Amino acid sequence: FPVTILPVRLFPNQNMKTIAQQINWDFEKKGCFEIRSENKKLLFYWENSKGYWVKRKYDSRGNEIYWENSEGCWYKSEYDPSHYQIYFESSFGEIRDNRSKTN
Repeated sequence: FPVTILPVRLFPNQNMKTIAQQINWDFEKKGCFEIRSENKKLLFYWENSKGYWVKRKYDSRGNEIYWENSEGCWYKSEYDPSHYQIYFESSFGEIRDNRSKTN
């Protein structure tokens, strides 16, 4: 079914309502709340009835470049043209940097 995007904040935090709470989503009738790409392949936001949510961002080639959840965990990545992950950083302090260094 088509999803109507209402003018709500896409990045909820602990001091405000989640997206589903803002639009009074009926979890019992509709299940988990999702925001997907038009072709349904990419999931941008997911939320369950307990208020737990995950949001994702993708680059133009479909690589997941950002992930965050309602518990404050996150990671970000960069990819080369062959879809090889060349950079990774997480909220746990892990950093892997394989980007080419130019002088």
